[in-house]
Amino acid sequence: MQNIIPQIKNIVVLMLENRSFDNIVGWLYDKKISPKQFIIPQGSSPDYYDGLHSLINTDVLNLNGRKPEFVSVTHGTSHYNIPSVDPDHTYQALNKQIYYSREPIEGDTAPLDGFVRQFASQEDVKDPYEVMQMYTPEQLPVTTQLARNFAVSDRWFSSVPTQTLPNRAFLHSGTSEGHVNNSDNYIFDEKTIFEVLDDYQVSWKVYSDSGILPSLVRMNFRNLQKFEYRKQFLNFEDFIKDAEKGELPSYSFLEPMFLITNKLLMNPDNRVTSGHPPYNMFSTEMFIAKVYNTIFSNPKNDDTLLLITYDEHGGIYDHVSPPWGATPPDDKSNPGQYNFSFNRFGIRVPTIAISPWIPEGVVFRSFGAPYDHTSILATIMDWKNIPRHSLRSKRVANAQNISSIFTLDSPRKINRLISTPYNAEASKESITEYENKTASDLEKAILSCYFLYNNQRRQIPIAKSEIIKLLGDCKTKKNIGDKVCELTDQKDIQ
Repeated sequence: MQNIIPQIKNIVVLMLENRSFDNIVGWLYDKKISPKQFIIPQGSSPDYYDGLHSLINTDVLNLNGRKPEFVSVTHGTSHYNIPSVDPDHTYQALNKQIYYSREPIEGDTAPLDGFVRQFASQEDVKDPYEVMQMYTPEQLPVTTQLARNFAVSDRWFSSVPTQTLPNRAFLHSGTSEGHVNNSDNYIFDEKTIFEVLDDYQVSWKVYSDSGILPSLVRMNFRNLQKFEYRKQFLNFEDFIKDAEKGELPSYSFLEPMFLITNKLLMNPDNRVTSGHPPYNMFSTEMFIAKVYNTIFSNPKNDDTLLLITYDEHGGIYDHVSPPWGATPPDDKSNPGQYNFSFNRFGIRVPTIAISPWIPEGVVFRSFGAPYDHTSILATIMDWKNIPRHSLRSKRVANAQNISSIFTLDSPRKINRLISTPYNAEASKESITEYENKTASDLEKAILSCYFLYNNQRRQIPIAKSEIIKLLGDCKTKKNIGDKVCELTDQKDIQ
């Protein structure tokens, strides 16, 4: 395939956590503010921005024999930490959220009738309506400015209808090797885009704002744990330095802060920035602004494409039924665990493409297979003229790149800095308020990854029973952070 987007010299990808499209950008456009340009297939339906202003669908709450009660989405959330409890978003829970009243059958459009009921079934949930609360543009000013000033896709789906680790595995390798939930597998063996780029002498780095933790992608993929890759996994401060000098690698992958550690508790202003419920979304907004400003405050970086996306929906409502027809990536996935054939995408997630080479106010959709995280791999590989078969995933082979949104003949003038308005409600919140909240599945998964990573590097075999015991001792977010610090203190293995 001929090289696409030759005007782009660097691609930066920031993947955040656990927010549906409707939750973040559902209210982005309305009758007063419309997109300036649609880059969508002819006959694509709907022919307008598929947000919440035209929403007819509602969810339903039917608990304890009471009369069924219809629940509509809200225009705004009651706080920046909504949902205040992490909704279940395992494969099984997601099926309940979108197919509550029946079993999913291939090709069957999901009625999306179980988000509230599934959330209400969790023990620690006080307000099951929280999964129907949606942020307004005024609440998320950074995301709003970027989405309206560049391009947002209203048909971008997570790769798998499930949790973080499988979806991030798809972003890095095009497959989760048949694994469905976080707890099913912590370390993957498939070849990643990073190794492919090495094969073709294309530079790359992973920059992590993860405190004392190593990079999550490095912990997740066995091959990336090799000593030879140590200099390509750096801290977020290194990203700032490289961007300021105009010396970013061809491909940069950014990781936010995922969990509380003693480092954060000693410095409450240094917050979890991933966006994962129940952490404060305004902290995520400030982090996004920091990434944008770091890159585009330097005109040397005008040939950079920044992609901001979320791994999956996190159990939060979205009104678009995930499409069937996804390509199973490999034999391990057809079927994979729970007899799932990886032929259905996950729920829509926000994805914003940012570059001076992209027009203002674009809404875009795929002209082929629906966009998912493997579309990022397809874009990178086509951009560098790397054969798709360099990764074994059939999903990657079938994925669509995003070259259609680069319609300008020259870069346009953009705002070099994006502001983060002071928000008293969001700013007064301390990270210490989360200490005693229940640890999320992701936090437990990260701890498990770190435990395995430490011991593999010391060549110490670990039985699954040891991981179960480790997690059994960690009930709260502070328990997780304390255990991470304890493992780190044993020996500096990063």
